[in-house]
Amino acid sequence: MFIMTEKKAELLMIFIILLRSTSFVFSRLGLNSLGMFNILALRYLIAFFLVSAVVPGFRKKVTLRTVKKSAAVSVVYFLVMTCEMLSIRSIGASATCFLENMSIVIVPFMTAFLLRRLPTAFSVAGSMIALSGVAMISLRDGLSGLNTGIVWSFLAAFLYAVYITMNAKICDEHDGLEIGILLNGFLGVFGLAASFLFESPRLPATSLEWICILGLGILCSALGLTLQPVAQSYMPAYRAGILNAITPVSAAIQNYLILGESLGMTGMAGSALIMVSVLLPKICSLPAFSGARRLIPLPKS
Repeated sequence: MFIMTEKKAELLMIFIILLRSTSFVFSRLGLNSLGMFNILALRYLIAFFLVSAVVPGFRKKVTLRTVKKSAAVSVVYFLVMTCEMLSIRSIGASATCFLENMSIVIVPFMTAFLLRRLPTAFSVAGSMIALSGVAMISLRDGLSGLNTGIVWSFLAAFLYAVYITMNAKICDEHDGLEIGILLNGFLGVFGLAASFLFESPRLPATSLEWICILGLGILCSALGLTLQPVAQSYMPAYRAGILNAITPVSAAIQNYLILGESLGMTGMAGSALIMVSVLLPKICSLPAFSGARRLIPLPKS
């Protein structure tokens, strides 16, 4: 009998993150000819019908309370994906990936706020380093590098941090696999509705479009999004956030090899600073820093 442990959950989370990192390439290629809501609708509906058909007895086990919780977190994740697609369309896949993963720095602050505790000095230092890296990426082309794509990336980062935090709480109370399947269903419905409102939805017409949609639907959503709540059920939210540091590295390699996107020397230096900032909490979790990382409780109002 397979028993999930925290170590196995971390390995599963790493696998999920590697799958998610491919979404930036697939999305960038798909946006050349398909509407962004059209892409979201197709990828998540394919994932929902595929996984719900594979998982036996899913429809019989799910409860109304689980459906309501899934709908709530789905709204947040749909906003994440909308901001991500807008950013990719504006500043490209590489810059979007690095900027969006600022969420790794935001999660500890969000958790500290919910627990009514001050963030550690290391978290503050990590944020300052991350902001320096973001500035280097944003301004690598001078003031012209500042555009709405940067804003969309920041918003996506904040919302993704909210999603991770919400997911951690919901997965403590509900079955992670059921949450993951329902997430795909709700996201597909939201995407389809938005596509009818703002676009002209259609099925893929070329082999490249099909590759993008199936890659997003099967790899990134049916496997990645569905299994993320399962993995998060066995680890704290801050740990899930830290593991997301893998995403920028994996995505940057793929974007360079497939899309030919390069951040340039300044952008690469900024990316390195962001990587340092997101790995800082892990470094500070070592026993040598145990005294310095204590949280100071805020007085209750």
